[in-house]
Amino acid sequence: MYSLSKAITWNDVDDGAVILVHGTGEYLHIDSATCYAVQRLVNGSTLPQLIDELSKRYQEVTPEQLYSDYEDVLRILVDKGILEELQ
Repeated sequence: MYSLSKAITWNDVDDGAVILVHGTGEYLHIDSATCYAVQRLVNGSTLPQLIDELSKRYQEVTPEQLYSDYEDVLRILVDKGILEELQ
């Protein structure tokens, strides 16, 4: 499970979100699909549950590829201090 860091400002925009990381002043733009995934994970879904849901919606992409892609995205968001992994 994940939570949004308190050290960010999340601003929804037409095609996703712009996130300001307070500690570094860095901005990050994420697309709508990534916003959806982050919101699902913050609201209690696990990565396998999210992948199962997305693989039904996007049948042209294999579940393995989705898992790999979102695992990479999550690692970046955690490393940048945008998400915090709950233990």
